[in-house]
Amino acid sequence: MRFSRITKGKSKTRDTDRALRDLADSLDLPTPFTIEGFCSVIAAQRNRKLHIHAIDHRTAEEIPCGVWIATDIGDHIFVEDATSPMHRAHIILHELCHMLLGHTSVPGTGAGPVGVFASDSFSGISPETVSSMLGRTSYTTKDEQDAEALAGLIAERIQEESSGRPSDDRLVTHLLQALREA
Repeated sequence: MRFSRITKGKSKTRDTDRALRDLADSLDLPTPFTIEGFCSVIAAQRNRKLHIHAIDHRTAEEIPCGVWIATDIGDHIFVEDATSPMHRAHIILHELCHMLLGHTSVPGTGAGPVGVFASDSFSGISPETVSSMLGRTSYTTKDEQDAEALAGLIAERIQEESSGRPSDDRLVTHLLQALREA
């Protein structure tokens, strides 16, 4: 299922919230939930390989903590390597939500964090094959806010589905807390 942006009427926010909730409810989440298992679900749904790459930590001004690059044949998520496992999972979930929402961006090597990343860190990906690239640098755009909201709804579903099991799942607790604050 793919989200289609609702753009008309005063109820735009309410319609967007409903569409995001419907999308979250339609997802086949692995049980027990792992971010790797969810990556496999999304890769199968998109019928494309999905690769996770660590990026060297520099500073927040130089590169985003997460980047999704779509090529002709696969998806690549780059995630900061100098972070906790829970933050890593949060970043990956956010980038997966961009995929689920059908977000795209024109690749480029211009100024700014994503441009610096694009020019320096493709890690063997030919820039000519990149069809889209999104970097997580702030939450000021509608796409970033929608991706974060969907990630929060997915975290709620994970918690609901794991409620029958002991609630010592630190990843779920962390995701819910972080995403509710966004």
